[in-house]
Amino acid sequence: MAIFVNQSLLTLNLDCNIDISAASEVLILYRKPSGVEGQWVGAANVNLATYDVQDGDLDEVGVWKIQPKVTIAGEVGYGEIKPMTVSSPIS
Repeated sequence: MAIFVNQSLLTLNLDCNIDISAASEVLILYRKPSGVEGQWVGAANVNLATYDVQDGDLDEVGVWKIQPKVTIAGEVGYGEIKPMTVSSPIS
């Protein structure tokens, strides 16, 4: 599925390879193509860390890096870092 700059009708689903239903915190860490880092508050859906993209979230064209971070019973775990290409739509 293609992802475009300024797109907001999109849900990110990151597989954590374990059941994260009991997570007290789910974050999606990101690094933009410019190097700026941040995080979005996600949700747990069995083994998926999910995030509904909001207006303004995807504000740079290029390759982003995204990674789930979960906290379960006070323990912190990280999922695999994935590249996410954000393209420019046809104007």
